Amino acid sequence: MRAVLPLFRYFLFATLLFACSVSSRRETAEVSVRVRLAADPESLNPVNYGPTIGAFQMVNLLFQSLLMVDLADNQYKPLLVGSLPLVERQDSLTRFTYTLRPEAKWDNGRSVTVQDVIFSMKVIQCPLVNNEAWRPRYEFIRDIRPDSTNPRRFTIVGRGYTPDMLFDTGDFFILPAYLFDPKGLLTPFTLPQLMNQFDQLSSHPNVRAFAALFNDEPFARDRTLLRGSGGYALEEWKTGYLRLTKKPGWWAAPLRISHLTAHPPALSFRIIPDVTTALVLLKNRQLDVLAEIPAGEFVRLRKDATIRQNYALFTPQTFKVTFIGLNGRLPKLAHRKTRQALAHLVDVNAVIQATQRGFAIPTVGLVSPKDLNYYNRAIRPRRYDVAEAERLLREAGWQRRDGRWVKQAEEEEISLTLTLCYRTGDPAHENTALIFQRAAAQLGIPVTVQPMENQLLFQSLKSHQFEACIRQLSGPPFVPNLKPYYHSESAQENGRNHTGFGTAESDSLIEVIGQAPDVARKAGPLKRLQAIMHEESNLIFLYFSQERLAIHRRFTNVKASGVKPFYDVGAFTLQTP
Repeated sequence: MRAVLPLFRYFLFATLLFACSVSSRRETAEVSVRVRLAADPESLNPVNYGPTIGAFQMVNLLFQSLLMVDLADNQYKPLLVGSLPLVERQDSLTRFTYTLRPEAKWDNGRSVTVQDVIFSMKVIQCPLVNNEAWRPRYEFIRDIRPDSTNPRRFTIVGRGYTPDMLFDTGDFFILPAYLFDPKGLLTPFTLPQLMNQFDQLSSHPNVRAFAALFNDEPFARDRTLLRGSGGYALEEWKTGYLRLTKKPGWWAAPLRISHLTAHPPALSFRIIPDVTTALVLLKNRQLDVLAEIPAGEFVRLRKDATIRQNYALFTPQTFKVTFIGLNGRLPKLAHRKTRQALAHLVDVNAVIQATQRGFAIPTVGLVSPKDLNYYNRAIRPRRYDVAEAERLLREAGWQRRDGRWVKQAEEEEISLTLTLCYRTGDPAHENTALIFQRAAAQLGIPVTVQPMENQLLFQSLKSHQFEACIRQLSGPPFVPNLKPYYHSESAQENGRNHTGFGTAESDSLIEVIGQAPDVARKAGPLKRLQAIMHEESNLIFLYFSQERLAIHRRFTNVKASGVKPFYDVGAFTLQTP
């Protein structure tokens, strides 16, 4: 077997290259953009799409929201509406008035309507729908009211006011009600009813029927159902490959708006988990776009004259923060001094050097050090210090006995061991795990590193069946809604507060931050929140990274940006000879 296996791998790899070469020639003739994805999206449902950048990217190509972030300048721009909303504040309510573009159409030729907007928010607020990732973000919305004098105008009524609401009111995918609810199951309910009678309506037959339909696999993968107002349609989805094609006669094409584009006739997404394979395809010019390139490989690409001749290389500063999450619900990790001790075993500078090769900046919290308004510079970064880690462990009640760290928890003795999971195929996370493993071994703490497929990892986090994990969060270039990620209410099963972080003060601060009307009144609470998170250490923040992109020079107007998905593939324009 040992003699046969390498030959088999060579044959398999050669077959892959041959297949990709044939496909590459066909797609090049069609001016297709060939993009590598590290993982299958698994779901393109616009409310509960898969937890990958690739899924986010493709849903954005199929569906549209009211507003968008233009990656050319990272600014809000109108998408399905003609302009940014008119904002009117009155007492405890704020009204955001929008007007839909008259040109906006669905694939069946019908106009995008105000009822479609209301329906889309109903789905986000509907009981039993898999909408946990979105619903908390829009809990400030009280109603969406059509304008009686203009069928394309409507007002979103929100409770309170913060600057973030302006974008939040326009940042949800608008769904075609005729396609997603053909029987009108949600029609009898108003949006306030669904929100205010959430628990009672969970047993309503219409709600149960709609949720069963919407949560089912067809709305995750069926190309006849996954059709929005975007410029592309899902033409093919098979193992390892997705293909999107430009819609003929797309409604926005005649408008010639610079941020509202669908230029390439076809987009081919190849699922290539192994980055080495992806790099080989890149060097053979069988890929047009490769993102998330490992730092060491990116340095080598920069030195390759052939690569530089054929590809433009980009390193935009991102809003992606990498951290180690510790499940504070577990008895072994419940004491914050235990978590602080583990934080002292992370050599952040060594991690950045080994995994990012300088394409990152260390951070003490969830805010980028580049943010002059919100980053808390008063927090002292925890230094790598094994002796300090040992002192903190003893203060947390741990004792070293027979080469093990043990303590009494309720009526049983527990040992300090740790399983550290991360996404398989991610060399940066793998190296981070190994660096931490070696440091912990110096103190006699056994750490098992456990790579996991992305979906399995995500499920483990949602169900809280993990001890420690290496994760990365991406955000926009402004303070997002923190409640879904860090509030105690989001720490229940299926919530996004996976580590169980939360104190009465941090919850209060998150609520204040969410309601603060301007930068000045948001900055103080946000800096205090960073200090609490640093003290609690459920999340050991490491660094903010720079994205590393290679994009073929045959395309212009690529809009490389630090905002995910880090480039606007729909804007790519073929370079004329």
